[in-house]
Amino acid sequence: MSITFYCPDSLDDDVTCNFANGNALDVLRLIGKFNEDDPYYGEWDVDDLPSVQRSIMKALNVDKQRAYLVRPQQTDRRVIYQGNTDKQTIGRLVALQYLVAYAAKHRYKVVYS
Repeated sequence: MSITFYCPDSLDDDVTCNFANGNALDVLRLIGKFNEDDPYYGEWDVDDLPSVQRSIMKALNVDKQRAYLVRPQQTDRRVIYQGNTDKQTIGRLVALQYLVAYAAKHRYKVVYS
């Protein structure tokens, strides 16, 4: 399962971010935009985007803020949990930052589901 971040009003289908559920929820928690009522769905209106951008920039610039997301790969008999590196978290944040900047420039809301 995955969560996709996108701008429903955009005609450009290439401007999306798609993360595995756990990775998406980690990023949402990290930037403080996690929705407890329904963590798998949310919207950021145009007026929310500057706050989202600031939160992403802070997460990108403060290593300690991301440290808890680093997890080693684990194996449980037949299942392999890939883990997570700081580099992967930064990559997700940069991708989301690009999407949010695009949305702000064009005055689109961002939806994730």
